[in-house]
Amino acid sequence: MGSARFSVEQYKRPSFFMCFETPREAIKLNDSANVSLNIKAFAGNVLNGVKVKYRVTRNAKPAFNLIRNTSFRYMPPSEIANGELISDEQGNCTIKFKASPDHLIDSSVEPIYVYNISVDATDPNGESRSGNTQFNCGYTDRYIAVTNKRTIHIDSLLNIEISLKNINDQALTG
Repeated sequence: MGSARFSVEQYKRPSFFMCFETPREAIKLNDSANVSLNIKAFAGNVLNGVKVKYRVTRNAKPAFNLIRNTSFRYMPPSEIANGELISDEQGNCTIKFKASPDHLIDSSVEPIYVYNISVDATDPNGESRSGNTQFNCGYTDRYIAVTNKRTIHIDSLLNIEISLKNINDQALTG
């Protein structure tokens, strides 16, 4: 018979967490993007001096009007930024990068670019936490959303709900 070895480590409750603040307004392509990160202990105090490693990747998806179009050329995600930061006295740091388009994808199809930000944070005691967030960016920064049901009765055509949203699916007024 064979044998196997394994070890059991004691579970250690995490002592801190990370909060991302993604841009509230739509970012235009080729503009600078700033994603804020706040690191706090579960006890409520802020953590300064936390080493933050980040990686930003970009992926493209078809625009809303081309979702069913099979001619959209999907590309693998590409890394557009990475680096290391140290959190300040308030436990904050800001990840900055250029929201650049993929020049291999035809701009006439107006793709939507998804920027994924992955973060690994290590506090001065050596504890590590990982997190990620994402936001969208494109040639068009807003769209009209129509809420409909699978079947619409003729008498309910006057009650179709229409709303204006930004590219990150947040409601806009106007």
